[in-house]
Amino acid sequence: MLSATTPLPYHVAQNASLFLLSLFVLPISTSILLLSYLVRPYSYLRHVLHRHAVRCAPSFHPYTILVTGVGMTKGLVLARSFYIAGHNVIGADFEPYGVPVCGRLSAALGAFYRLPKPDPENGPAYYINKLLCIVRREKVDLWISCSGVASAVEDGQAMEVLTRFSDCTCIQFDASTTATLHEKHTFISAAQKVGLPTPETHNVTSRDAVHRVLHQSRRTKKRYIMKSIGVDDASRGDMTVLPKRTVSDTYNHVSRIRINKEKPWVLQQYIKGKEYCTHALIIQGKVNMFVACPSSDLLMHYEALPPASALSLAMLRFTEQFAARLHASGGGSGMTGHLSFDFIVDEIVSEKGAEMCLLPIECNPRAHTAVTLFTGQEAALTEAYLAALDKPETQMNGHANGEGLTQGNTVMPKNSSRYYWIGHDLVTLIIHPLLHLILRRITVDTFVNNSKTLCQHILLWSEGTYQLWDPLPFWWLYHVYWPGQFLGCIFGAHKWTRINVSTFMRVPNASAWQFHIDDYLQRIAPPNFTHTLPRPLSHFLGYREGPQGEIGNILVAFWACLGAFVAIILIEAVFMIPEVRHHGPPLLIASFGAVAVLQYNTIESPLAQPRNTVVGHLLATFTGIGITKLFTLNDDFEKLRWLAGGLSCGAASGIMALTETTYPPAGATALLAAVDPTVQHLGWYLLPLVLLSTAITFFTSLLLNNIQRRYPTYWWAPAGEIKRGKGDTDKIPSSAGSFSPAELRSYDQRIPPDTIIITPERIVAPSGILIASEEEAMLKILSNRLGERLMGLRTQPL
Repeated sequence: MLSATTPLPYHVAQNASLFLLSLFVLPISTSILLLSYLVRPYSYLRHVLHRHAVRCAPSFHPYTILVTGVGMTKGLVLARSFYIAGHNVIGADFEPYGVPVCGRLSAALGAFYRLPKPDPENGPAYYINKLLCIVRREKVDLWISCSGVASAVEDGQAMEVLTRFSDCTCIQFDASTTATLHEKHTFISAAQKVGLPTPETHNVTSRDAVHRVLHQSRRTKKRYIMKSIGVDDASRGDMTVLPKRTVSDTYNHVSRIRINKEKPWVLQQYIKGKEYCTHALIIQGKVNMFVACPSSDLLMHYEALPPASALSLAMLRFTEQFAARLHASGGGSGMTGHLSFDFIVDEIVSEKGAEMCLLPIECNPRAHTAVTLFTGQEAALTEAYLAALDKPETQMNGHANGEGLTQGNTVMPKNSSRYYWIGHDLVTLIIHPLLHLILRRITVDTFVNNSKTLCQHILLWSEGTYQLWDPLPFWWLYHVYWPGQFLGCIFGAHKWTRINVSTFMRVPNASAWQFHIDDYLQRIAPPNFTHTLPRPLSHFLGYREGPQGEIGNILVAFWACLGAFVAIILIEAVFMIPEVRHHGPPLLIASFGAVAVLQYNTIESPLAQPRNTVVGHLLATFTGIGITKLFTLNDDFEKLRWLAGGLSCGAASGIMALTETTYPPAGATALLAAVDPTVQHLGWYLLPLVLLSTAITFFTSLLLNNIQRRYPTYWWAPAGEIKRGKGDTDKIPSSAGSFSPAELRSYDQRIPPDTIIITPERIVAPSGILIASEEEAMLKILSNRLGERLMGLRTQPL
């Protein structure tokens, strides 16, 4: 599976492959759609007649229901249920990349509205105002929020506004309750306050805090899993159990996690047991609807537990106690909404024998896709929701037509239907295993078993989105909505880590993406060998056995003036050679005036080092020429020259940034290749001219800049430098305090060239060695072991 750190081209290939897969199965899906429309009149007529009969009943009052999130299966199921039950349904949802969601095509909707997505810059104001306008325009009686994880708190804020400024009743917790239940650590704290059992949980804001907890685990024998607080889909699938087998492995794992006060994490006790999830509708602290089913990391198969089973009843009892106690502690307000729990069953062995303990590990204050399991119980489901419109003392006196198995007055699934999503199963059971079969990673028997499983799902299970009387959302989901999302990711250069076909795409924060070309090049880059050369030669190649002495700015100005003068006249002399003049170049490529200033005035700048000077300039020149050549294929090139110039400079700048070879004069060269007719006329001959000019300025720099100064500071990268993410520091705990672990320092010329200093606090490498990332990791392991030994000596009794 691709991750947020996987190079972007792999993500592009993944999106393109899934887009092509959608096109490949399009004829089959379209045939199913057309066949459904041929048979649909009989199925649709049955629903229409039922709806008409319900609406004609004297005691029936049709309500206007607003369902947000109809692009997700849970929202679509609720919209269809209220439609069948005879009510007027309005749909609304976000539409990423402007691609219409499948729910807007449902026959159950009387109208659909696109919602503006809340964002950190503008906040939820536009979103809430849009909801309020919809409620007022459509005279909505009941708003059912089916929000995703990213807008749960905003829906809580919207609930408070709608309650205050309209007569609409909301199936949504208030902002405070939603925020409390949404975050893992505050939910655990709330459960503990009302006296319910929870796993051991620690809120940690530094690596030091993580290590302190893990250090105690040696005595308690407990193990933990780290979970990010808030929405962090890139790390959601990481279920690494800590501490790991060795202390060094644990330190290395924790050191890769960005953790600070602004980005806290939760360290939760790891319990080895089976996981279950639940969905409940809470009306004024009472559970009106409940279902429990087995859980998995990416829930795409749903099968309800028997309502009368001990496990289902135990989870229902926990939900009832939690909702009632939280409702009472809140003064009797704010406890109407959807409540979903993730449970784990822990086996406790004691003298009395083995006992099963049910522990909640997470709470989701929003609708769950498990509501799909209520399909076919539309009357009971809608009555459970409409109880929110009644007075508390009159709620849920009975279920329409006796639908739904009940525990007290709680609606529970009455059928044993199981649900799957064909898009998910086709990829996970056929496409992905087929690739592994080709690569000989799985056996033929495994692939055959997967194929049998898919056939069983198609023949015996129900597709989560498809309904015979409403087939268009199914077709639209797989051939318009998701292909549109894949194209949006390709053209927007976005990455995603996982997809839940029934809900949404998990897209990590683009600002956290990192690509360091040195991670790949340092494996093959030769080490710096200038210190092995004879002293006069190594001196003019930038090597010094001791620190370089400083000189005054008058001498700096003198050498800068002399260097620029010599370099420019040498380049001009070469350009006046008849063989060169034959190609019609200018007397000098203008960007080399900036090169001369940079190479002789700021010789210690990273921008002036050989990597940037040579590689950056050549990459930019190649980019500028290539883009200009493509534009010249158009007969109206002169009208497009301005566009070629902007694209050449921009593309060159981006390429230099990714290759870490940024060189400002190179941007000017790429621009000149497009906008200067004389330079543009040179074509590919510009590349050797730039290479020759660069060589002249570079070798002149080596000669003049090493007389009283030092150049280059480094040839490829600073010796011993390995780039690290922001805030990548960690600490090792001890009872006597803590200390920072080793960090790879820049080279130190005061130590012998054959010596590396390793202490618990630092690692110092000599100037003549380039340390790769794998080598750095090994040095850090040794440093950590020294730290552990020191920690043990500190804690030993005297």
